[in-house]
Amino acid sequence: DIENTIISGTLNSCISHHHAVYQIFHNPIRSNKATKKYIQYYDYCHSNVSNFCSELNNELSTNLPNNFSAFFDIFNKTLDKTCKLEKPKSSKRTAQNNPWITPG
Repeated sequence: DIENTIISGTLNSCISHHHAVYQIFHNPIRSNKATKKYIQYYDYCHSNVSNFCSELNNELSTNLPNNFSAFFDIFNKTLDKTCKLEKPKSSKRTAQNNPWITPG
């Protein structure tokens, strides 16, 4: 907002013929962190990750991929099978909004 500008201008530099532009304004930048909801599609708890590793090991030992795309498909299918939630969870309580909250 131009009305809240305290000072603005350009900085001369010997690095280039271009000038750096700056603006200092009165209002702090507002954050919408507190209102942002977090949607969780996967649960990476210890048991799910262990199950994923076992399933992936079994799948790769029986179905060896011949290129990265085949490996990527196996990896994603196994991840979905072992860690994907049936119904995504929605919450405002996340580590980003509440840093004291930890998984488990």
